[in-house]
Amino acid sequence: MSRENLHGYGLLLSLTLAACEPSGAASSTTPPSAAPSPSQAPAPASVSSSQAPAFEEVPTWPALPQPAESPRPPAVTSYVSQQKPTLVVFFGTWCGGCVASVLSDVELAKRFSPRVRVGLALMADTDEAFTAFARGVRAPLAIEVWRDDPKTRALKERCDIHGLPMSCLLDESGAMLWRGEPGSAARMLRAFEEGRLPEAVASAARAAELVDAARAASSDAALRARALEAASGLAGLENAVAWPLAEKGEALELAASLARDATSATSGLDFAILDTYALALWKLGRPGPALAAATRAMAVCDALGGHCPDERTRYEEIKAGAKPK
Repeated sequence: MSRENLHGYGLLLSLTLAACEPSGAASSTTPPSAAPSPSQAPAPASVSSSQAPAFEEVPTWPALPQPAESPRPPAVTSYVSQQKPTLVVFFGTWCGGCVASVLSDVELAKRFSPRVRVGLALMADTDEAFTAFARGVRAPLAIEVWRDDPKTRALKERCDIHGLPMSCLLDESGAMLWRGEPGSAARMLRAFEEGRLPEAVASAARAAELVDAARAASSDAALRARALEAASGLAGLENAVAWPLAEKGEALELAASLARDATSATSGLDFAILDTYALALWKLGRPGPALAAATRAMAVCDALGGHCPDERTRYEEIKAGAKPK
């Protein structure tokens, strides 16, 4: 699994912020012809720049879900409209980013149900593949799962989905209200419930512009603080920007700060985002916090069956004090 696919490297911003009118752009991962092995919890309230925590101050993430004594994979069923707001999270067991964030998706379902229906819609996948994946997951997967059939393909067309991970918010009539990375969905769902979704979408677009400006002027601390405040809770955007910066060793304070907030927005349940945070901290010369983030990433990965070879290699390097590749 390439790092670009797993961490959302690429021009995801238009998809992250898309609403009502499809953009037609593709996201980071497209279904393969043959499936390889698989390798975002509410948005926090915005804080003022003067109160923003330091990037090396590792968040106190909630405890991981306890393993079920007799785990049973969720039933895979056909999608049936219930004439209620629905967040469709398009998912594939072949998609590394989908696997990395599935516990965060489950947390979304837990937090917003029954007001908003949340479910996984399989894409280029089979019932059998998902069931085999779910049997290896130690944490409970308390979420609806809809099979890849004409009904979910119609949802895919309606939401203009071309790659994963991606989610889509539908109103009671089935009309699309918003489309974007699942890691940013909690902020949008909260805004939807408060009757301010259009404003939230507009503010997210401004956040993308501020983050882009902060990336270009990485030494401008005041601009970085404004960008972080604006992007808070948009984990999809934050990680898409933070990962390539961390990988290249560029604008590392911005990368670490974005990744830190993204881990909070996803309740520390997305091992790819945790890995981004760990790498940025390590390259900043913060080995203790880096190891804490990498250790949490491994705990999440292990709860999902251990499919994270790149993150595990980085964890071992950080643990040993070697320079990550």
